[in-house]
Amino acid sequence: QNPRHNQERFFFDDLNAEAMGELERIIDTQFSIIELSRKHGRRQEPQILIYLDDVSDNAKFTRNNALLNKLYTRGRHARITTVTAVHRARSVLNPIIRAQATALFFFKQRIYLELQAFLEEYSALLPSKDDLERIYRLAVEEPYSFLYVNLRATSVNDSFFIGFSKRIRIEMADPH
Repeated sequence: QNPRHNQERFFFDDLNAEAMGELERIIDTQFSIIELSRKHGRRQEPQILIYLDDVSDNAKFTRNNALLNKLYTRGRHARITTVTAVHRARSVLNPIIRAQATALFFFKQRIYLELQAFLEEYSALLPSKDDLERIYRLAVEEPYSFLYVNLRATSVNDSFFIGFSKRIRIEMADPH
């Protein structure tokens, strides 16, 4: 238990310099806690979640930000889970961050260029871009539904879901 919990800031409306400094302090503290925990041989290590919602309007933060890059490339080593919600992933998040993603939640797109960017970036999971587009269209045909892509899956049949509950099975042609 943290006796100072009630005095700590953990919610920020704006990513201004003060909030960025506080976020960096939180991240550094978590790295220190994990280091100390491992030094003392603790079996369970504390985890934290950092949720960044609609940061698309802050190009400094999303495109070339060392702190966000650190969260995505090294955060998991300190038991930090990072969730970033954006409306336009390709134009906002840099390739380092996109490459470190372990899951995607792709909702119905209003901008065709964003759909095209998604299909370009993730179609290597399937034989063709058309296959991925068919999967996308199936997943988002119901109101409020979305395509969940598990990027850690080792099988294509464990990769695509309508929401969290309906697995999309893919019949692949035998390459031989």
